[in-house]
Amino acid sequence: MTPLLAIFGIGDHMIFPIIFVLLLTSAITAVRQQSKISQLEHQLHTLFKQRKGENPLSPEVELLAKDPKQKVAAIKLHRDQNPGMSIADAKWDIENLA
Repeated sequence: MTPLLAIFGIGDHMIFPIIFVLLLTSAITAVRQQSKISQLEHQLHTLFKQRKGENPLSPEVELLAKDPKQKVAAIKLHRDQNPGMSIADAKWDIENLA
């Protein structure tokens, strides 16, 4: 019995890597889109909270954010309290503490 790949000619073997690259590219694009959607959802949530007058920061994060030496710890805690938040969004929240 002849192996399945032996049936194909040498040029036919190139189709498999091409299909693999296309599927991989599609998967990467889907992950990036989901990540962007999560970021946009968080930004909308933050904007709605600010519009309603709510402070998006917890008291613990506010306490850390007021100390310039603890800014990184404040960003980390803020991200831990808000799963899916990007570092940029957390940094923006900390730096724009009113």
